[in-house]
Amino acid sequence: MSYQRSFHRRITSGQSIIINESSPIQVPPNGQITFQLFDSFPTKIQLEISLCQFHSQYIYIFHRSHVYTPGETVRFNDLPGGEYYIMATNLGNSNISFMCHISNKKPYTVPNSSPVKALQNVHVTARNTGNVWVNGLTALQVQQGTIEVSIVKAYQYPYQVRIYAYTIADENWLYCDLTSANRLNMAIFSNLAPGYYDVSITSLNTNGFDGIIDIIAY
Repeated sequence: MSYQRSFHRRITSGQSIIINESSPIQVPPNGQITFQLFDSFPTKIQLEISLCQFHSQYIYIFHRSHVYTPGETVRFNDLPGGEYYIMATNLGNSNISFMCHISNKKPYTVPNSSPVKALQNVHVTARNTGNVWVNGLTALQVQQGTIEVSIVKAYQYPYQVRIYAYTIADENWLYCDLTSANRLNMAIFSNLAPGYYDVSITSLNTNGFDGIIDIIAY
């Protein structure tokens, strides 16, 4: 029943989204859910965080709170057992991009988020709906301008994936398409400005993707 997940979402002004739409949070009686804002662009935002449950075709909102800057935390305590969702509403006048962590662990522990230059043997399962955020809160530190993403092993064929590399401030993500027909299953993103980057992957066909990837940033 342990739930600890990271999410990267973009919201237009006035828009509301269910952050964990495909992964509901299971909570025992007298449970706790914690939302922590880890990063955002711009740095100061107006984000309303609501704890919800779905009942038939309706959304029942339990509690609302607000976050404005990275590092702020919202805790929903003493919850009845059940299945919950977190809704985010952009109350500001500009589009925003944010990264967050949601957990039902009690007490809440802050996940490791120190930047790295490489991630190895990452197991990724991706569908053709939405993106899988590969590195999570562990940002990839680029110094010389390059990120290499390699498919080490695939557990199902054929596959066709799109790999993205981006910073939290990017509106248009760089991407590279790889297929099981390629001999060199490596996406190379070059001429990048130094900074912290993220990598996401999505499947371009209905087969999905299940495999192991390595990422190197330099």
